[in-house]
Amino acid sequence: MVEDSAPQVVLTVEGLRGRLPATRAKVVALDAKVKEIAGLTEENLSAIELGLSAQHLVYVIYTSGSTGRPKGTAMPMARWAI
Repeated sequence: MVEDSAPQVVLTVEGLRGRLPATRAKVVALDAKVKEIAGLTEENLSAIELGLSAQHLVYVIYTSGSTGRPKGTAMPMARWAI
């Protein structure tokens, strides 16, 4: 799924980092960043401030793959207000 979706960032926890396949994505172990994250503002940045548009993906949801290779459905930002 990581290869198929080609993410720019993968969020995980330190205990699972070793189970990830090789990727060009930046891998962030959230549990290793607890203090840094706690110091950030709770205010949400707007998509426009971040340079995002309705064509950017929010996430990809995958089937279980029980009948073969898992299939993904891409969910763009257009489903949410920008």
